[in-house]
Amino acid sequence: MRIDRLEIENFKKYARQAFDFHPKFTLLVGDNGAGKTTVLDALAVALGIWHKAAPSSSGWRNILKEEVRLDPVDAGDRIIWKLALPAKITATGTIGRTQGLSWTRMIRQGGSRTTNAEAHDAENAIVELVQGAESQQQLLPVLAYYGAGRAWKPTNKRSTGPIDTGKAQQFDAYRNCLDTRIRDQELNDWFLFETAAINGDREGRPGYRSVKQAVLACIPDSEAVRYDSNLKEIVLTIKGNQQPFSNLSAGQRMMLAMVADIAIKAVTLNSYLLGPDHPGAMDPQHLLRESPGVVLIDELDVHLHPKWQRRVATDLKNTFPGIQFICTSHSPQVIGEV
Repeated sequence: MRIDRLEIENFKKYARQAFDFHPKFTLLVGDNGAGKTTVLDALAVALGIWHKAAPSSSGWRNILKEEVRLDPVDAGDRIIWKLALPAKITATGTIGRTQGLSWTRMIRQGGSRTTNAEAHDAENAIVELVQGAESQQQLLPVLAYYGAGRAWKPTNKRSTGPIDTGKAQQFDAYRNCLDTRIRDQELNDWFLFETAAINGDREGRPGYRSVKQAVLACIPDSEAVRYDSNLKEIVLTIKGNQQPFSNLSAGQRMMLAMVADIAIKAVTLNSYLLGPDHPGAMDPQHLLRESPGVVLIDELDVHLHPKWQRRVATDLKNTFPGIQFICTSHSPQVIGEV
């Protein structure tokens, strides 16, 4: 999965604009109000076409009525605002093995809901990819959007799915994947379940080891990560000092949660790569290297010390080389690194 180009029409501040993206890592830079987050929101709408792959999942992104651009019109002694329609998001990129795909999601003139009428080729490519994944011939892409407020108070949305039922499903990785939040409790529960599944191997299943290796690769000076059954919390060891998740700094919690969430999605979607008959089964990093996807991150530098800001882009690219990252930042350290 990759998005090469995005065309926006009548979406938030943009009357008409187009953007091209690097296949591995793009950093959007601009003043406050320049429209960086709007681009990520439009990309999330474009990725929302994946509801076709997991129609029972929740949290898929459509164009919201309040996101349609407003035109001011003089009306006597006042100005009235009219919706500028159609509002269109057109993406061009790759889905599965199909390259050069273009799909449009829009609210038509006179309409009020997002339509996919001009996205049939993309929908067909998604169906083909899902069928290939079911026969373990193709990999499913990781999709995620982490907003600038991802480390704030957890969302009050009630989640449904494996955390509630205890029955994990492959497409659970797409549940609410574009709603910009990180759910700390679901992350904690995943580590709990993986710890409970340990049987003879202290390091846990290969998927568990993959997630732990991703975390350690992206948090400077970290040495170990585990779940403590007494505290009922994830515990991170940094420079020989063990700290429960709740005692970590905001930057440490945010990085641990975001990186673990990306890795958990990869494990959930493509766990067959870790099967005993697969050539990469003995290498937990194999799944991290091979899993494709598109991950959007607003304010990549949020809560990070300048030392971390200098390495965060490189760490993400090295840990998840198959994923396309599209990020925003105001940080001179992040900009300089990229």
